[in-house]
Amino acid sequence: MLEHITHSMLAKLCAGMLALVAGVSVYAQADMPADYVCNRPTIFDGNHLASDLNWQPARGGEVELPQNSNCWMRFSLSPTRSEATDGLQFLRITQEQGQEIFLYDEAGVLLGFAKQSGENFHLVSSQYQAALPVGRGTPRTLYANVRSVNPLYTVHVSADMADGASVISSGQRRDAISAAMAAFLFTVGVFSAVYAVLAKEKDYVWFSLYALLTAIHVFGNYGVSLPFGINTANGASLLAEPAASILLVWTVLRLGKFAEHSPWCRIALQFIMGLAGVQVLWLTLMLSGWIAPSALSNWYYFFQYGASNVLSLAIVWGGINGWRRGIKIGLPLAIGSAPRAVLWMAHSGAINEFVFGGWPSGFGFTEPAGIVGLLALPVLFLLGIAVRSRDMQREVVRLARMDQLTGLPNRDRIIQLGDAELKKGTDLTLLVVNVERFKAINDVLGYEAGDAVMLRVSQRLTSIAGSTVGRNQGTQFCLLWPYPGKLEELHGLLDQAFAKPVDVLDHLLDVTLSIGVATKAGNSVAKMMRNAEVALDAAKHTKVGWLQYESLMETSRPENLSLLSEINVAIERGQLLLFLQPKVRMSDGDVHSAEALIRWMHPVKGMVAPNDFIPFAEQTGKIRAITFWILAEAARLARRMREQGEPLLISVNISTQDVRDKEFVGKVADLLTGIGTQPCDLRLEVTESGVMEDPERSLVTLHALRSAGITLSIDDFGTGYSSLSYLQKMPVSEVKIDRSFVRDVKKGSEGAALLDSIVTLGHRLGLSVVAEGAESHDEWCLLKELGCDYVQGWYAAKAMPIEDFVAWRAANQPFKPPM
Repeated sequence: MLEHITHSMLAKLCAGMLALVAGVSVYAQADMPADYVCNRPTIFDGNHLASDLNWQPARGGEVELPQNSNCWMRFSLSPTRSEATDGLQFLRITQEQGQEIFLYDEAGVLLGFAKQSGENFHLVSSQYQAALPVGRGTPRTLYANVRSVNPLYTVHVSADMADGASVISSGQRRDAISAAMAAFLFTVGVFSAVYAVLAKEKDYVWFSLYALLTAIHVFGNYGVSLPFGINTANGASLLAEPAASILLVWTVLRLGKFAEHSPWCRIALQFIMGLAGVQVLWLTLMLSGWIAPSALSNWYYFFQYGASNVLSLAIVWGGINGWRRGIKIGLPLAIGSAPRAVLWMAHSGAINEFVFGGWPSGFGFTEPAGIVGLLALPVLFLLGIAVRSRDMQREVVRLARMDQLTGLPNRDRIIQLGDAELKKGTDLTLLVVNVERFKAINDVLGYEAGDAVMLRVSQRLTSIAGSTVGRNQGTQFCLLWPYPGKLEELHGLLDQAFAKPVDVLDHLLDVTLSIGVATKAGNSVAKMMRNAEVALDAAKHTKVGWLQYESLMETSRPENLSLLSEINVAIERGQLLLFLQPKVRMSDGDVHSAEALIRWMHPVKGMVAPNDFIPFAEQTGKIRAITFWILAEAARLARRMREQGEPLLISVNISTQDVRDKEFVGKVADLLTGIGTQPCDLRLEVTESGVMEDPERSLVTLHALRSAGITLSIDDFGTGYSSLSYLQKMPVSEVKIDRSFVRDVKKGSEGAALLDSIVTLGHRLGLSVVAEGAESHDEWCLLKELGCDYVQGWYAAKAMPIEDFVAWRAANQPFKPPM
């Protein structure tokens, strides 16, 4: 650029500047006579002023430039000497957006220039004005080449003399504010975009685009070159303003839900979007080379901005109306839009004159109206994002600590609360409560009923004063009780709370609970929880509703873990033994059937009771290997007994896992075929509760076994939860009454009446009835009187090895009870 300025002019300017700074006389503020000529690429012929110029006088020093025009202005300076000055004086040329100014002396030497987008030289350039320092060396006549690159409407350029301090400060202030606003809006746009992606909020995507486009528009006006050549000088950034208006109104309509409460506001805002859309189309055509008549451009510009500002009041009214109707975001929308609507109307030419009576105004984003109007809504959106983020964080924490269905604290939260109480020295007791029969409720009544049952259970548990209730998982709840000396009282409160059935979807359902109890175990509620769950498992297996933890309940003690690893070895080395317990037919004492039971003769630990390894084997899946071992042994024995002419029907217990195994039936059939055992010599016993864990699949397996010729028995009958509808569908031949109904029963007692009902029910279903656990003469006699078909128990004989059983059978065929 320096080649455009001669050394002499630089010397003159520098001398003038030094003189002014030193307090030498300067040009005083004076009238600025000016004239102009347009549509001339240059007014200089070589180094001289052209002679064929037709200068037109400018009114008040102001020139109106059409779109995409190129005009020249001539200024005559009248110097006035003074003894001292307060500061520099400037020739100030005020413009609107979209102009470029080049200042020359009489000889056509470039003194400096200012551009909306790009560098400036020797001119104090700001967003909307350029100023040249005037001193003793400044030429008396100056020429300004003003180029308008705005394709939309005509603009105005004026000139005057101004104090240097005000020019510099105002220019710097405008530039700083514009840059800060643009940077802020760009930051808001990026932040909103990130939030929209993370929170999956589509509406914030539109707001993000609005903020980014507005930032581009402000950046372009400020004169910053953006990527892809976007700036005000080429007009591309002008498209950002109407596009941003469309996005803003669209976002407001979606968030404010205007269609629900203020239809006329919705129509007004849609009209604003239409006007902005026309402007986008208009600008696109002009940037493509089409030039519209100035009068039409000016009229449309006035109408579009005037109508938009007036109709912006619809956002204020609609937002307040929506807020009154319960739409929370309505009030922030109204507050954020009010400054933009009111203050921009005050700065909108004829509207200002008509409505506000000539409020002092000035067009530009750095005016107070522009600052407030542009920033109010983005600031409120940022606050809204902050509030939403806080609420989302709280919700995440709440969901991480709470059960969604019941609203109760979850397992982790209960452990946190309990540990806090233990640190305070509180002596806690923890209960793990399981809702029984829940799967049957879901299967019969549906998942909606199941959820309703869980809600009713949670409500009844929380009604117990002094307790802290949480939901562990599925059908399990937990309860912290700070009064360990009042466990009996708590037991009574729980019985009382669940004494009546719950009303669910017009069904009255009895809720049965199994409860495991654990007292304080060090300073860890997690360990208490684990102990209570062990007690719960024991309570469910022993059919006891309430059980307190004891170390003997552990099925995963180290010694049992070692037994687990030795089960396969025990099978391979013949350490497992088959024992038989006879079933006596009550009508004639015949013993033609027996139950197969397993024993483990450990080479080191001696005889290991089934209860020490069977429950653990069921939990770990090892039970299947045990099941097929005993099936094979029973099948071989049954074949041998039939070959000896003394057929024996042997009953074998199978586990729930076996019933659920789709390949189980085929494996059993292959086993019997390989050994040569007749299927009628084998009877499989499955527990009632095991069948009801998955009744549909269990029925399929049971029917397949029955089709293979194997008879079936329901073990522990009366302790499960099967309905008569399922019981009559089971292809069983026999039911075995659990020993809990037989033990210590007396004639004429309620227990005897219940036992009678069970026997009668079995007979009416066409089933043979076996009673387990008869240990006394009175029990034997009562069972015979009630019509029980078979009796199995110590009164007749304990379980014994095969050789002992064969000898006992030979000596007690038929069996005669001792007197």
